[in-house]
Amino acid sequence: MGQGRKMCAQQASLLFLCLSVSAGCGEIRYRDVIAPTKPIHRIEINGDSGVVEIVPADSPRVEFAVRAPDGVATVSHEEQDGVLTVNARCRTPILCGVDTEIHVPDGVAISIALNKGEVWATGVADLNISLGEGSIDVETIGRTTVQLGQGNVRVVSVHPEQLRVAVGKGNIDVQVSPEVWNISIVSAQEQVVGVTHDDAALNMMELVAPAGHVSVRNLDTMVVAATP
Repeated sequence: MGQGRKMCAQQASLLFLCLSVSAGCGEIRYRDVIAPTKPIHRIEINGDSGVVEIVPADSPRVEFAVRAPDGVATVSHEEQDGVLTVNARCRTPILCGVDTEIHVPDGVAISIALNKGEVWATGVADLNISLGEGSIDVETIGRTTVQLGQGNVRVVSVHPEQLRVAVGKGNIDVQVSPEVWNISIVSAQEQVVGVTHDDAALNMMELVAPAGHVSVRNLDTMVVAATP
């Protein structure tokens, strides 16, 4: 993630947390780092409220910051069969949030299950996100699955074999490469620019937003258009 985008993400995340009555707001009570002791192939994050940021790295680890009164939030983890699972829970639905930054090396898949908050990602090759309410903004280079109950999703994806996004109430903005896909869209409104459908295409895209707007644009065309 570029420095400018990361700063915007942090500012937007803090604003979101402060405006939400079910997320923790205020000073960070404590920080810590979870690092696996054995080789892993998957990281799973299960949380109630907070901001999750996923970044490429040479070695896996999960950094977390707790924004909650003493004793309100709990963070636990376990390693089993090559999977690192982190659980960040709030004993009360108000004034509690746990922010996490996940450092992901090549070959490690990511699975996020969060009730309320935001998820940001850059350069992840295998990503699965389930969010109840909030926003998702990810840049991926592989198989991506996103499910959001309420809010908006933005996905920038380069050469994935499969891209699936579903939003119960909200909009989907997708920017992809290459230009030919096997596309399936269910939405109230849709706009497809610079991307063509082919049943025989190797890349599969499934976008569902029954109450919202779906936008699909060709990333390569956008880059060319932006070049002076």
